[in-house]
Amino acid sequence: MTQRRAEVAGIEPEIVWMSPHSIGEIFGNISRTRRGDRALCPGGTGYRIRRARLQRVADITQNAPRRPRVFCLNGIEPYYCCGMGAELIGNLGGHDALGRKGADSVRIPWGGHRGVVPEILIVSAVRI
Repeated sequence: MTQRRAEVAGIEPEIVWMSPHSIGEIFGNISRTRRGDRALCPGGTGYRIRRARLQRVADITQNAPRRPRVFCLNGIEPYYCCGMGAELIGNLGGHDALGRKGADSVRIPWGGHRGVVPEILIVSAVRI
């Protein structure tokens, strides 16, 4: 709904900031936006299904005897290490030594990842 239509209808729109710092905040944003909720799954249950699926994977990997080293590079110009993506990597069974779980992505200089020898390299076209 556009701002003008909201004014004409006498509706005060709710602004939902999409700057999550955790997976829980992502799902919270989805559950609060009706259009996004319907887009995921008719009836508004899509986010619940996806959250449960992610939790099942996290439960399986929680006691893994070994977690592979992961470097998640968010963008390639400039370089950023991941923020809340570190939580996702952890839930999927990896360990991101440079990630900042629960925080914003941060810009790192090229070479700022030295000393971290990843077994898995993820290059994200957009910052997650």
